[in-house]
Amino acid sequence: MAMVTVMLGGVSVTVKTCAPMTLPEHAYFVQGQCSHEINAACGIRCQTGYQLHGSSLRLCNEDGLWTGTDVTCHGQFQFQLPLSFLLFVGRFGFGFVFKG
Repeated sequence: MAMVTVMLGGVSVTVKTCAPMTLPEHAYFVQGQCSHEINAACGIRCQTGYQLHGSSLRLCNEDGLWTGTDVTCHGQFQFQLPLSFLLFVGRFGFGFVFKG
């Protein structure tokens, strides 16, 4: 939990917030940024080619803690064959199944 002091009409007010959320490598906030005020909702995604592990939506609770679990982005194995090879193989009825 974090505390922030702000001035409202000449009065100093202390407000409870969540700690600012940091993103792991290859992740981004859906709206480009994330507020850490109470009741804020932050959507998180991974860049193309990466799979998200953890909570894609985090909420800042009134106790100053984020809901869900931390996010990590893991690279996905992408196996691509040239189109010419796929056309050649398809013409002769061969089939392949790749399992990761």
